[in-house]
Amino acid sequence: MNTEHQLNAITSMDIEETSADSKSYQVEITGRHLMVTEAMKQYALEKISKLERITKRLLNIHVIMDIQKIEHRVDLVVRFNHIKIKVQAHSEDMYNSIDRAV
Repeated sequence: MNTEHQLNAITSMDIEETSADSKSYQVEITGRHLMVTEAMKQYALEKISKLERITKRLLNIHVIMDIQKIEHRVDLVVRFNHIKIKVQAHSEDMYNSIDRAV
């Protein structure tokens, strides 16, 4: 795969989400080797919003969705306070992978 096609395979989106105490954090959703659909974005955002229950000091969340043959992988990087948590989950279904990561 040449560089031009590889860059076209990667999509990203920045969203400002607001938590209950009006502090905002940034959510970035990136797709590798797939186009992230609106339904996938909304599903990921719905699941990510549950992280607000854990801490109100979320700074940044990066969701990376990747497909390798039949393996659907989700990498989740969550930053809050001075802590960075990385999680990886995979299955044969992207929505199931999102559930496992969160």
